[in-house]
Amino acid sequence: LDAWNMPVSHQLRSNRIRLLQQPMHDATTVLRRPTVATKATENPLFNDIAGFYDSLSGIWEREYGEHMHHGWYGPGAANSMTVQEAQIALMEETAKLGDIQALKEKIEKEEGRKIRILDVGCGIGGASRWLARTFDAEVTGITLSPKQVQRARELAKEANL
Repeated sequence: LDAWNMPVSHQLRSNRIRLLQQPMHDATTVLRRPTVATKATENPLFNDIAGFYDSLSGIWEREYGEHMHHGWYGPGAANSMTVQEAQIALMEETAKLGDIQALKEKIEKEEGRKIRILDVGCGIGGASRWLARTFDAEVTGITLSPKQVQRARELAKEANL
């Protein structure tokens, strides 16, 4: 959510930078630290996770649609929403909680540019495309799965994004 431009304390920024610079020692560190693409084949955990998502992405897309995350069924909505409607409701609710619209307006006004959003674990880019359309945002999605990247690019092209 354009986190580096949000008002945060210097200490918080320092903690973020330190986290990104920690050497990888175990699985929990791997999940907190981005892996450089050129090093991917040297990291068995990276390959195992990417392989897992490569093997299941087609099934998930067929069963759940373009969004590879759970949905939010608001009060009284559990029986009245499809899975896909609940997935969109989750993104809408999260965007409200994050006040993305206000942040978008502030960045446009003060910096004269679109908001930039990073979608970590983007899957096939469903949420990335929704964010791009909903907030006229520049969205970057990242995933460990080469198959998901390929499918996300196909779907973004089809959506003219």
